Amino acid sequence: MMSTARPARRFASRTAAKASAALVVLLAASGITSCSAPAQGSEGAQGDALKVTASTSVYGSLAQAVGGEDVAVESIISSPSQDPHSYEATARDKLTLSHAKLVVLNGGGYDDFAVQIVDSLSSKPAVIKAMEGEGHSHEGEHAEESSGEAAKESAQDDHAHEHAEGNEHVWYDLHQMQHLATKLKDGLSEADPDNAAGYSERAEQLTQKLKGLEERAHGLETKAKGASYVMTEPVPQALLDTAGLKNVTPKGLAESIEEGNEIAPLAMKSATESLEAGKVSVFAFNSQTADDQTNALKAAAQKGGVPVLDVTETLPEGQDYLSWMGKNIDALEEALDAAK
Repeated sequence: MMSTARPARRFASRTAAKASAALVVLLAASGITSCSAPAQGSEGAQGDALKVTASTSVYGSLAQAVGGEDVAVESIISSPSQDPHSYEATARDKLTLSHAKLVVLNGGGYDDFAVQIVDSLSSKPAVIKAMEGEGHSHEGEHAEESSGEAAKESAQDDHAHEHAEGNEHVWYDLHQMQHLATKLKDGLSEADPDNAAGYSERAEQLTQKLKGLEERAHGLETKAKGASYVMTEPVPQALLDTAGLKNVTPKGLAESIEEGNEIAPLAMKSATESLEAGKVSVFAFNSQTADDQTNALKAAAQKGGVPVLDVTETLPEGQDYLSWMGKNIDALEEALDAAK
């Protein structure tokens, strides 16, 4: 059996949450509540600007787009080398969050380290979550050959609904990010009424740009007709679904990878054979959390001439959210053009 090179992400997430909780207790006991040092991912204006802290650079970028020069945004996770699922909060993170007037989170259990710290603060900032409730991964399942085409279509429809409701990787959902723009406008305006007009104007500008990106993704549906994808993790699933591709990831594969477990032999065999035979249109590969298993699947895709769509969970260096998503759509279109 093939061994994985990284620890279980869900287990690591629980471990990180425990570490964050321990840190909260330690800092509370020491009475530390503030610090002058900025967090690693600092953007925008400083001085008297409204202090906003985001769990990741994705939400830092979106908060900056709405806040403009009226906010000072700091992102706790800002490096593509960091895995948000297993991130362990530091004392500096708590001190950064304690300074914030507004905190922007993904929610859905994705960035619980920040939730725990905010909950521990005596003076709590306002919190905006892109996703309410608990998230969990969903992946498509191959319908049994005997079930008929109607059953296959029904399974896909059900899956699409479940994805929208349960996949915590909501920043790849361009429609949901439009709702977040409104939440950001409302939260910033409440925290800083004097600059409400500016927040409203910039939120509208962001919403229109997000709509443009969503229209671009929907515009790929013609090219994507009959196209399918296998994904290593459900990170880009919303974007792929928006573009009209069919999810043919074997049952249990993406979940096993996300949890850091070994893929079931039958699922691994099915995916490998489909990729090597070129039966899949696009292979969506989370390069930020690659391991032996996902690299083997990538090699199978390359052997079969299946275009590989590289995706990440946080912003690449030097990009903002809009440019990043635009490049993801460009890359998907190129992959569809190259697909057999």
